[in-house]
Amino acid sequence: MINILFTGDLAPLGGLKKVGSNLSNNIVDKRIYGLFNKTDINIVNLETPMTNASINIEKSGPHLKSKPSNIEVLKNLQVNIACLSNNHIRDFGDSGVIETIEVCKNAGVKTVGAGVNAEEAAKPLFIEAQNKKICFLNFSESEFNYATDFRAGSNPDEIINIINSIKAVTKKCDYIIVVLHGGKEMHPHPTPYQLKLFRFIADQGVHAIIGHHTHVIGGYEVYNGIPIVYSLGNFLFDEPGNAEAWYYGAIAFLGIETESNTIRIDFKYVKLENGKLVLLSEPFKDFRMKAISEDQVNTAWQNLIQKQGVGTIKSILNLSLMERLLLKLKLKNLSSYKSKLIPLGNRMRCKTHQMFTIDAIDHFTK
Repeated sequence: MINILFTGDLAPLGGLKKVGSNLSNNIVDKRIYGLFNKTDINIVNLETPMTNASINIEKSGPHLKSKPSNIEVLKNLQVNIACLSNNHIRDFGDSGVIETIEVCKNAGVKTVGAGVNAEEAAKPLFIEAQNKKICFLNFSESEFNYATDFRAGSNPDEIINIINSIKAVTKKCDYIIVVLHGGKEMHPHPTPYQLKLFRFIADQGVHAIIGHHTHVIGGYEVYNGIPIVYSLGNFLFDEPGNAEAWYYGAIAFLGIETESNTIRIDFKYVKLENGKLVLLSEPFKDFRMKAISEDQVNTAWQNLIQKQGVGTIKSILNLSLMERLLLKLKLKNLSSYKSKLIPLGNRMRCKTHQMFTIDAIDHFTK
């Protein structure tokens, strides 16, 4: 049996950022170390570059980074692999990406999912365990993070890229595991598109798919015998002021029975409480890994649109104070903006229009 441990987002911030190399059991529960000690391979999503770089890139959203000395957090947990394909790896540009890879390498931690260019970022990682070769492929949704032929960054989850990557390694290993960073933040379900994408990837001959990014536990399924985890939530992301779900995470244990080629998946749960990561004896009722169905996913998505869609539309329209006041007083409604929203929807829906718009924006914001 090959035992592989996966966690969600690890961001050495808060208490971890302060302790640096002097990580103590006051930060991480001793029993969590015990879990990492019992497995063949331990994998985390490293959600921050580890760099001394001071110049960040232009982007929307926060810039994250931690000190290179915080690699001791991964070393003390006996992490073998750091997944780097995520939406923060390029927050401090090429320097941040390159330094992070080098810091991990010097500490004996292998990396996958990022590189000095697109070709390097797409490279698979092969690990031998119990005389079997396991291939890890790591992708993430494209925000400001993705690598190109001319810059460092993460490996994008474009479907052609994913399929080509799987085809290239199928005959070179015994097992293929895909780790994918994406989804709707703080939404405890996959999106309908994610459900289709992950299942389609499963149909290409991979043996398991592990997801994270949403910062909340996001459900799982066993699809045609293939374990699919949509989001493990946060593992250790010490950032105050977030919703309660932020501080709960799942650890996935993938067991590969090499003789029968059967794969099982189990979960343990952690909680960040008063600056300490503790192992829960049982999952909290509201924050645990639940089996999902397509109907549940679609219903949850529609409910989210109903709840948050108005705010999104208002932000897209860039309304004046007067227009916002008229909407608030119900003297005007969003349907009156159809003439703006319909062409915008088409620009986003049609792949050619979408790519032209993206490339035009990139061109004029360089």
